[in-house]
Amino acid sequence: MKRCPNPECSFLKRTGMAGEYRDDFDVCSDCGAELVEGAVERPARPPGPPWPTPVIKRLVLIAVVLLLVWLARYLPHPLLSWEGNRSLWELGTPTGPFSLGTSPLLVAFVLVELVALAVPSLRGRRRTDGVLRRTLWRASLVLALALAAVQAYGVAWGLENLAWDRSWGGHGGSFLLAEGWLFRLETVAMLVIGTGLLGLVAMLLERVGVGRGFALLLLLEAVTELGWSGEALVRSLRIGALTPLGGIVIVAATAGALVSLRWFFRPGRELPLPVCGLWPLDVGLVVALMPSYLDMFGVALPSDLLVDLAPGSPLYLEILMTAVLLWVIPAATIFHWRRRAELWGPRRKQWLRALGGSAAFLIALILLDHLAWDQSVGLAWPGTLVLLSLYVLGMDWWDELTAWRRAPAEAPLRLLEQHQDPVDALEALEARRRADPDGYYVLTGLRYRSVTWFFAPFVPLLVLGVEGSREGARSA
Repeated sequence: MKRCPNPECSFLKRTGMAGEYRDDFDVCSDCGAELVEGAVERPARPPGPPWPTPVIKRLVLIAVVLLLVWLARYLPHPLLSWEGNRSLWELGTPTGPFSLGTSPLLVAFVLVELVALAVPSLRGRRRTDGVLRRTLWRASLVLALALAAVQAYGVAWGLENLAWDRSWGGHGGSFLLAEGWLFRLETVAMLVIGTGLLGLVAMLLERVGVGRGFALLLLLEAVTELGWSGEALVRSLRIGALTPLGGIVIVAATAGALVSLRWFFRPGRELPLPVCGLWPLDVGLVVALMPSYLDMFGVALPSDLLVDLAPGSPLYLEILMTAVLLWVIPAATIFHWRRRAELWGPRRKQWLRALGGSAAFLIALILLDHLAWDQSVGLAWPGTLVLLSLYVLGMDWWDELTAWRRAPAEAPLRLLEQHQDPVDALEALEARRRADPDGYYVLTGLRYRSVTWFFAPFVPLLVLGVEGSREGARSA
């Protein structure tokens, strides 16, 4: 592995890390310096520029909006009694207008993207056509409201059954303030309106310009999950449900995971890892949990088999890891289908290394989750996927925020291109930097889209920049 030793290299100034290259490269593509083998000494970073006032105002607006969204999660259900709302809160079940969260919206985006992929006239345009992307965005919001209505009816039906099963007042009268179709229709209307408002909030955050709307909402959810885990950790230690050793394991596993993620997602890779995203992990979980799903739906299975395949058991882990490893290559090939000839041909060695690193990354996620869960008896461990979401979303947002801070004071960043494929976005970024070395260009959302790939069209990859203004850019 070769690296650029130039302390004035533009890549080093943008990322804080020396550019890394394959052994067949001789000069740095950013500054033209001759590459050297091994590590290079990292110069001390000069003080950063002051925060521009417009950026500070945008940050304040984002903080206020996200705080309101977080507080709105705890609004009560207007058709449940206070006792009923409190009982559900104690179970960790939100009941208010925003209790469906972003799930209907995210599912709708993926379904619409699948339709666009299936239609030949839309397949190629969906990756970069801004007009089509806006049309797909609107279609996704409409579908999300329909999905929310279906899900909300199920919630209403479940609350009615819960009121009856728990015999509130003998017939649920002290649990529900209304019954029958009135309760169901009003619950559906409330949750659909809440979902629509979340979509509008995402659009508002998108217009603010510092961070993607849905990415910020998902980041808020990850931070909330981590906060709940911290609260559970303190409470478990206080009452003795968790030993001090278990607490140390949780803290060490959390810190170690975040540090490892920083190394894994370091900039400068030609192929963003994992090249298969998290899709193999999703497939593996479906396969490993299938016996539990079948039992849940009333399929008779031997009790010994259910015990042997219970989540966390050795056999469960073996099935999960085997399914993940088997799906790494198919998933990566599908995501890189347009480049398959090149990757399995001239770049085969690099491609195989990327596949191996991606598989090792997914297995590490599984093992870390299992070990931390086992040592902490399932208490207060947020889970590796929560930590992964927190890191990739948080660092993507921080990089974009830093880019706005470093942009030329006289010419703020503007949107130049948007992409759905991470490799397309990286190639577009490098093409602009080579064609206009005096410009200032950044790419947003790369880490999150590297783990989600096709399944996160609601967080587009944006190339932002200012043409021909590198001389006026403020130093990092």
